[in-house]
Amino acid sequence: MDSSSPTNTLFLRILYSFFPDIEQTMHQSPVGMFLSFVSAKKYYTFVIKKIIDHYKTNYFDLARDPFDTTMVLGPQTRQIKARDTDPFYAYHCVAHMNGYTLYSPSMVGINIALVWSVLAFPLFIPKDGTYYLGYVMTLYLLPLIFHIRGKKIPTGSFQDQFNRFVQFFWNCYEMIVLKIRKNAKKSKIKEYTTHLVSQGPFIAFLMELCIRHAASMASEYENDDDFLLWLYHDEIVGGNEAMIASYRANYDRRVGQATISDEEWKVWELMMPADMIVRYLFATDTMYDVVKIVLRDLYDRDFLVQTLDQAFFSQDSHGKTQAWEKVMDYIMSSRSTKKEFFHKIKTFAQRRTANTKAGYDPVKAKKINDFLDSVDEDNIDQISPDSIPDDLRKESQLVEKMMNFYITWIGGTQGANGDTWYLRLMNKPLIDHLMRHTPLLTNKPEVLSMYSKILFLYSKNTYFYQFAYDNVRSGKENFALPLKASVKKVFSNVWLIVNLHINAIATFLQDLNPHEMRIVIKNPKLRLNIDILLAERIRTMVSLETESLLTTTYGIFDMIVQSPFFGSTLQHFVKQKSLSALKNRLYTIDFWLFWDFLYHSKNHSDLFRIVGEIPSLMVFATLRETLLGMIMVLVYCMHTEPAFFTTQRREIFLTMYMRDILLVPDSFITVIAGVLMHVCDYYHAIILEMIYIDDNAYFMWLVVESMKNHYDRNGHHVPDYDYEEILWWRGYLKAVTYYNKRFCFPE
Repeated sequence: MDSSSPTNTLFLRILYSFFPDIEQTMHQSPVGMFLSFVSAKKYYTFVIKKIIDHYKTNYFDLARDPFDTTMVLGPQTRQIKARDTDPFYAYHCVAHMNGYTLYSPSMVGINIALVWSVLAFPLFIPKDGTYYLGYVMTLYLLPLIFHIRGKKIPTGSFQDQFNRFVQFFWNCYEMIVLKIRKNAKKSKIKEYTTHLVSQGPFIAFLMELCIRHAASMASEYENDDDFLLWLYHDEIVGGNEAMIASYRANYDRRVGQATISDEEWKVWELMMPADMIVRYLFATDTMYDVVKIVLRDLYDRDFLVQTLDQAFFSQDSHGKTQAWEKVMDYIMSSRSTKKEFFHKIKTFAQRRTANTKAGYDPVKAKKINDFLDSVDEDNIDQISPDSIPDDLRKESQLVEKMMNFYITWIGGTQGANGDTWYLRLMNKPLIDHLMRHTPLLTNKPEVLSMYSKILFLYSKNTYFYQFAYDNVRSGKENFALPLKASVKKVFSNVWLIVNLHINAIATFLQDLNPHEMRIVIKNPKLRLNIDILLAERIRTMVSLETESLLTTTYGIFDMIVQSPFFGSTLQHFVKQKSLSALKNRLYTIDFWLFWDFLYHSKNHSDLFRIVGEIPSLMVFATLRETLLGMIMVLVYCMHTEPAFFTTQRREIFLTMYMRDILLVPDSFITVIAGVLMHVCDYYHAIILEMIYIDDNAYFMWLVVESMKNHYDRNGHHVPDYDYEEILWWRGYLKAVTYYNKRFCFPE
């Protein structure tokens, strides 16, 4: 592959996978027409907005994910040529779309709002749309309010909790409707609320979700004020100081109340998303048509109602939990949406444009349908504006908005972030148990040095997050991100330390997370190498029983730190669907690289025992997300630039990775680098073939260009990378790793 001539075919293939197969195989496909307008750069803008809006409630900062990986090459690198821009962004887009199912407060809120906008739809027809829009926005924002601990459900009997939640739902709904329209009738709000809360099973489901939201980031090591100090640290500017101070002072008294004060709402608004994409569908005078034609048949109403009834009326707490989780899994899956949504949009466009005051016009409908079927990616440039039917042109903006919603929504269901918040929401007892049996922090010099680096990098990273977030909130579409981070004061407290630990646990265990995207390796030579090296090992692991599988996969870590960190914990807490996810990951290259790294690290357990379980886990969590990328870079450099990439320079690069990205203590670097090179040598043939899949060679080439800029004219290495560049390097390696999370199926 010519590294100077990149493509973005994988990005386009993934976009096409969002649509039904029949649409992709049609000779003249409206899908092709629409996707011809989707540029990778514009799509990546959506990815970035998803990350920063709001990064504190999606926890990208805790994962130490660099805000913008397009800056990964640093200020010294040559400018990317204009013709290379789309493939460059496409690579990062694929990395995000090839991640794990994104359980974030915003994605959960969107899916809840869509599902129950359909289930409650009959109650609002043909009433005033203000009350319906208020209901949808309540469903979207309510879990977020609990997530930022704005409200909590007091402990007590189920009936007491249910009654309190109903009151809070009512008040929240009223507040949002009055925000939409000041002269809305409170009597109408009460009438709708009465109808809505009569659906006991759904309200019970929503209450359980909100309770889990509030508890997801909580720990016995910290308190609510620790959390509030961290959450609102950057918002205590611009006249907000007194308001937030008052909010904190009255927090304990108000948090369990069903009423909502103006001060509470103003503080909550500081954490609410700037761009609520559900408005793309509902904030129009056509929202009823959107629900009736596009959304109504996307979900299995009978399944939802029966499962929720089972949970609500069951006396078995375990059965209730299982039913709740079954519904959550269903609404967070995008499978049914991909099959139906596009067909519904076509139907919507045809019906909207073919309906006249005299009724449905079949002639006009056929004309529009013929036009849509006549357009594809091959002739889009030849389409004359005059040939577009007038009625279709009138509705084009609305349809485009719906298509943009669909692409951003479906594309946003996955994320290149090992800690997707999934375990925190769906298996908090596992997190709590592991945290309860490990020390919070030690005073060992190696550990303190590691945490000082983490917090300094965190401060640099959050500067970029906050800079971008402030610009987005102020309404700027375009703004220049500085290359250097100013000194930013970071409020570090117990809450932050605890959640850095939790993030390490969740990232290390990321293979238990659901994963819908499947990019399958088809290269014959690569498949042959995989078959020779891994086929028997995969078959052996897949055949293991639950206990043996968990022990074999994660028990190695216990051997490394010589402590029963996981032990029987995973066997007790890990659920069947997570085991299925783990077995699927056995068919990926990145899993085996990481597993072998762990296996060979056990020979150096004395090193990891010095720092303890959690600091060691932090190192391995970062490895899980960057190891494949690092090895691919090493193999590429050794293969294509042997004269430049000398042994000395390789060692310097390895040291930078160990010391500044993994944060390995200096005394460990040589040994851990040796383990990495051992794994690199073992998988060399496979990695060499992977480099020439899709746009990998192009992306590797950019690395070499970047490295060369760290050497002066005499060939001497510039000894230190800036901290900003460390962040970007981390993002680069993570992007390569997630781009190449490919599935292999050896015979």
